[in-house]
Amino acid sequence: MDYVKFELNLQSASNLQNIRRLFGRMKVYATVTVKAHCTKTPVDMTGGTNPVWEFQAKFLIPKSSLRPQDDTMLTIRLYYKRSRGGDGYIGEVRVPLKELFQRSNQGRDEVFETRVVADPMQQLNFSYKFTRLTNTETTGSDWMMRFAKLGWIIVQIVLATAI
Repeated sequence: MDYVKFELNLQSASNLQNIRRLFGRMKVYATVTVKAHCTKTPVDMTGGTNPVWEFQAKFLIPKSSLRPQDDTMLTIRLYYKRSRGGDGYIGEVRVPLKELFQRSNQGRDEVFETRVVADPMQQLNFSYKFTRLTNTETTGSDWMMRFAKLGWIIVQIVLATAI
């Protein structure tokens, strides 16, 4: 089975509805899900309705998940942190992976700007790229390939630090 590496950089959101307007600035984070594999950004403590993450995640995806008949989705959900009663839901974006793959120039970054849920003013910005696995990646990460052959999507998280 062939695999591709899907690299996602979740950059920012803008013009989010201020659900906590009576309780101060929103502290926003996002979850990124592909199939059953989920990862979470750090909480942006200062951006409020315009959070910035510059969060990077890498997924190892079977090429079969990118075929026209496949319905594998990239789902990004936005939440705000609450001190009591669990975190609050802001909205989400769902994009078929096959659509992103068809739009991409393999190996080059593609910038994708999309709207959150049904509100055209709320915006989510991310870039992504699909790359073929090199020989060293396929032989050097034998354990990854074994899990991938079993249907697992491997998630590697890289946090970008701003200086």
